[in-house]
Amino acid sequence: MSATAASTAVWTMHADRWRKSIKAKSLSVLTERSYLLTAQRWIAWLDGQGLGVEPAEVRPYHVDDFIADIIAASSPANGAHHGQDRGQVRGCR
Repeated sequence: MSATAASTAVWTMHADRWRKSIKAKSLSVLTERSYLLTAQRWIAWLDGQGLGVEPAEVRPYHVDDFIADIIAASSPANGAHHGQDRGQVRGCR
């Protein structure tokens, strides 16, 4: 298994755990959906960049690059939305 495939598997496992944590906190369905869509987008972005980083290896510049790519592909407002989820993306461990 390649480093990026292993990383994707780890992130997917953490996202599933995070989903359970969100449910246990009784957050709204819309919040759950938003957070998990951001997590899925994060996982896809890491894979697309060829970054095999584990959750403990994530640095602020990884998240900044992720948000910058969202802005470049869509809009500043969309990037700002994902920026609000910044802590959640890094906290998905």
